[in-house]
Amino acid sequence: MIRNGKYFVRPERGDGDFKALFRSLALVGAGRPVDEKGIPQGPWTPDLLAEAISQIDANQSGIELRTVQHWFQDNKKGISAENIRWLARIFGCDDPDATSAWQAELSAANRRLGAKRREVQRIGGSSKSTSPETSLKKGTPSAVLKRDLVPRNMEPRRWLARRTEAMFDGQNALNLPIVVWAGSAMLAFLSYVIGTHSITYYPVPGLEKQVGFLWAPSWTVDRIVFVALFLFITSEVLHRWKTDWRPSVAVGCEWASHNEWVRRLNDLSHMFGVILGICALVVFFGQWLGVYWPVLIRGVGGSSMVDWILVAIERPDVVTVPEAIAVSGVANLYSCFVYWAYFSGLLLLFAVAGDFHALAGSPVAEPSYDRILGVFDIGNNLTRAVYCCAMLGILSATSIKLNAAYLISDGQNILAWLLTDMLTVLGGTERRWSFLEQTAWPYITSFFVFFVTVFTYFACLARIQSGLAKASQHFARFHPTKLQRSRELMRTSRSTWIRLSGAVGLLAVNFLLLGAFNGFSYLLILSVVVAVATVFSSDAKSPANPGRL
Repeated sequence: MIRNGKYFVRPERGDGDFKALFRSLALVGAGRPVDEKGIPQGPWTPDLLAEAISQIDANQSGIELRTVQHWFQDNKKGISAENIRWLARIFGCDDPDATSAWQAELSAANRRLGAKRREVQRIGGSSKSTSPETSLKKGTPSAVLKRDLVPRNMEPRRWLARRTEAMFDGQNALNLPIVVWAGSAMLAFLSYVIGTHSITYYPVPGLEKQVGFLWAPSWTVDRIVFVALFLFITSEVLHRWKTDWRPSVAVGCEWASHNEWVRRLNDLSHMFGVILGICALVVFFGQWLGVYWPVLIRGVGGSSMVDWILVAIERPDVVTVPEAIAVSGVANLYSCFVYWAYFSGLLLLFAVAGDFHALAGSPVAEPSYDRILGVFDIGNNLTRAVYCCAMLGILSATSIKLNAAYLISDGQNILAWLLTDMLTVLGGTERRWSFLEQTAWPYITSFFVFFVTVFTYFACLARIQSGLAKASQHFARFHPTKLQRSRELMRTSRSTWIRLSGAVGLLAVNFLLLGAFNGFSYLLILSVVVAVATVFSSDAKSPANPGRL
């Protein structure tokens, strides 16, 4: 039925609550404009509905997008009387009689939602011996028990996953980067206090080597730039996925409640525990008690490389061993937090990609063209976000390996070492750099960061591409006339994925060959330029929406 050029659905008195009624109306596009054949222009999304309500003349204050998003989500929140008025105008297609009828129907459905919520709270507050079977006998629907009681009972056992998610998912994506920056500032201050912010020593006669904190890219550029940007992007992606992208992709999926996301995190709770344990045991205790402590206590470095902490055994006139032990403990505790945040962020990106795969690939009733465009737009935004995080992760591993390679080389400082490597190829100098007789244990750390990052990148991209392929196939079954356009979207998405993966491959080659030959600095510069340029490349834009993340 069409009224005022919009798709009208007649209100029918039922026993469903507001959430069920709203989902069915949003799915069919009630109140949306129709085309020349009388078919509505797809389902409602939070963005479209918020814009439509804000454009009502009588609504002077508009409406917040977050409020509309709550209606789409499977939560316990109802709707205010004022917003029922605006929603009735939308579903009533600006017809006075239809608007009045829908206002009454929405108000009744909202009251039923409140009654159901109170009933669940009453059951939840009863004795612990009450079982789901007993609750069913009292008249509580099984769907309510499954949605509300199960996650509540599981939450105490999954606190680590939920706490980790809460640290990333906040109103301000700068929360974690600020913590990282504060830690870097603290270490810089401590290095200045003990005198190792800029300090040299003589590894061999005639070579005065700079090993200060401010000259170490693994402690400065890595943490301040690469890790901080990674945490910022990950937090922003997680927040947008839960509040904006997920409700849009989940339109029409009856099972796609918020608790499905909670269950997905619960399934990964053991991995969050493993990450915390590895970072505490290996990064903190392993490096501090296994590397720094023995060398500083013995006072002999042997074949270990000398950095801004271990230089205490070479320059006791500047920094004492007790000072170096204390600062090394703080530095390794800070590194433990940084690595925990980084690997937890990778796991959250993997969870988001898996959730997108499940939602995008789920069959919905007659998927519209607007929905398939939205799914591809969100999928390609996720692809670019995962690429940005992978690029920053590989650059982080590269900075760790680069700093270690310099510390065991015969370069005077890291800038002079890189310049010598470049001039060697051009014939600007006859001197070729070489390695000292030292071992670089950070090579192991950098390779582990590199391997986990690359593996997570391809795992996430495989899930996203699989979800897009399933969504495209499902759409083609309902709209065979638009099969070609669907294939074009899929082809463009795969082309973007291949280009981004090529940049990741170049970064990987650079990492593996770093310091392996004279002239490696050119490959380093080339890979960084290509990786950064790919982020801003027009080829990496979404085919459905040219806007960037």
